[in-house]
Amino acid sequence: MGLTYAEREEERQKRRRQTPAYKNNYRKWAKKNPEKKRASKIKSKFGMTPGDYEKKLIEQRGVCAICKQKEFVSNRHLAVDHSHVTQKNRGLLCTKCNSVLGWVNEDITTLHSMIQYLELWSKS
Repeated sequence: MGLTYAEREEERQKRRRQTPAYKNNYRKWAKKNPEKKRASKIKSKFGMTPGDYEKKLIEQRGVCAICKQKEFVSNRHLAVDHSHVTQKNRGLLCTKCNSVLGWVNEDITTLHSMIQYLELWSKS
């Protein structure tokens, strides 16, 4: 049994996106349209529209949901944090907080151990 028309078309599109000409044109478009590129990425990766992102940003008063600071890296937006298990969006995080969660694999036990370690050494 062969592929359906939709599956064949998807494969064709996938191969087309791998061509140097397509990649070069996409880079040019992305450079000219950074906000459209960002909106497309947020929609495809997290299912959020730019309006959804802005609403969440207003709810958080423009700061990271964990450290309550603005994004420290210039020209960066707060990252959309999501559960890697449920894929559900949780909040917007700065680069540092988002990285820490990734480095510890979102393991609560590890985070508690880190807190205990810091508390132990803050007393000396």
